[in-house]
Order: sequence, then structure tokens, then C-alpha cells
Amino acid sequence: FFLLLLLFFFSPTCQSCTAEAPHWYRLYQRYRNGATEFYGICMEESAALEKFFEETGATFNTLLDDGGVTRAYGVRNYPKIVIVGRKGEVLFSSESYSLGEALSSANKIIQGLN
Repeated sequence: FFLLLLLFFFSPTCQSCTAEAPHWYRLYQRYRNGATEFYGICMEESAALEKFFEETGATFNTLLDDGGVTRAYGVRNYPKIVIVGRKGEVLFSSESYSLGEALSSANKIIQGLN
């Protein structure tokens, strides 16, 4: 049971994704023990994914997508963050991942649920 689902769409070969992964990981660490679920969504199953985690120092649940989830959320560019409510509604979506915007939005949404 979750109140929020946070999705981080990324590619292990994307330089912006590599730069933002540690920030996503900090967000994950801050809220992971509540009713918030975090998942990285990656369409590339390769050695690059393992290297990505080694280089960024980030570890979070990652789902390998065949394209269905990416299409469902309209992902065209990486990285992208999407916050989904418990009824499946998209509460926040950013095509161009902005840590400040994402953190602010996540904090407001999570506080609003308490």
C-alpha cells in the first residue's frame, strides 16, 4: 500500500541522468520508510546499468521497461520524474528533471497527505 509512487525515468548512458541520480537517491533515502514507493525506470538492460550505479553511488529499485511504462507516462527525454498518487493520478511530472522543483513538489505532496 502506498500513498505516493515516485518514478525516475533514466538511461545509464545519459550524462544528465548520471548527474541527477545522487539527488534522486537522497530523495529516496529521505522518504523511503513512509508510504512512498520509489522506482527507477530504465529501458536499457546492459552492463551500462551496473556501471551507472557504481559511478553514481546511488542504489534504488530499478525496473527494466519494455517501453510500456515509458509510453504510458509520455516520456520523450531523460531524465524525467513522475509522482503518482494512490488513485493513479499524476501529481507531478517534469520532462526536464529539476531537483529543486521535484524536491519542493514531493515535500508539498507528502506533507499534504499527512
